[in-house]
Amino acid sequence: MSDAPDLSKAPEFTIAITRIARLLATETRTVAQICAEYQFSQDFFDAEIAPNPHFQRVLADYTKEYNALGSTQKRLAFSALVALEEALPVLASRMGDRASDLSDAVATGKLLRELAGIAPPVAAPTAGSGQPFSININFGDSNLKIDAKPTALPADPNPPLELEHVPAKNSAV
Repeated sequence: MSDAPDLSKAPEFTIAITRIARLLATETRTVAQICAEYQFSQDFFDAEIAPNPHFQRVLADYTKEYNALGSTQKRLAFSALVALEEALPVLASRMGDRASDLSDAVATGKLLRELAGIAPPVAAPTAGSGQPFSININFGDSNLKIDAKPTALPADPNPPLELEHVPAKNSAV
C-alpha cells in the first residue's frame, strides 16, 4: 500500500476534476493541454482522473448538455461564458492593480457591475421617440388617413422620486 494521500477525497481535487471535465466536454482543451496546464502527467490523468466516478459522471453530464444545445449561437455563448468565468479573477485582480490604467479599471468595473446584474437599465424606445406614424380609418367607401410626426419632449434630467411611504409636502399625515 502506498503512503501517498488519497487526493480523490480532497475538495480541491473534486473542483479540479469538475473543471477538467468541463474543458474536455466543451472541447476547450485537449488532455495534453490539460496535463500541461495542471502540471501532471498523462499517466496521472489515466490512473487518477479518468477512472474517477465523479469525473466520469460530470464529464458525461457536461458532454450531454453541451451537445444538446440547439444552436451554434448557444454553444458560442456557452464558450464565451466559460472563458469569461475563467478570466474574472484575473480581471478583478488587474482592476485593483495600480499599474493598470484607470480607464481599464473602470471598464472592468462596469463589466463586473453588468455581470452582477446591478447595471442601470437600458432605456427602451418609447411611444414619444420621434418616429412618424400613420393612422388609417376606413368607413366603408370613405377613408381617413392621418400622418403625424410627434414632437419628442426632452427628458427631465432630474426626475422626481416617487416615494409612496413619504407624505408629500404640505399634506396631513
